[in-house]
Amino acid sequence: MDANSFGALFGHLCQSALPEALSQAQVASMSLSKEKSVLQVGLRPAAILEKKDLFAAEKALCEALGLKDCRLLPQYEPALLTGGYMGQVVEEM
Repeated sequence: MDANSFGALFGHLCQSALPEALSQAQVASMSLSKEKSVLQVGLRPAAILEKKDLFAAEKALCEALGLKDCRLLPQYEPALLTGGYMGQVVEEM
């Protein structure tokens, strides 16, 4: 596992096993607001990540780190954004 992957950096904080695509996603950026108690993590995944998996990991990180909010922000290659992604857009809404 790459040292900059989400699984290597945060996997031990998640309560359940991470899906392979999320575990292998490269961490592109991180920002932490101490005042607001918010963590944002930019990801560069090789495949589309299921929203339910992102939501579960966000919740686990909030609980493990004592944060008010955590956002995992995937940055997809344009070729991955096909019509099949619409289901994930609906779930986000």
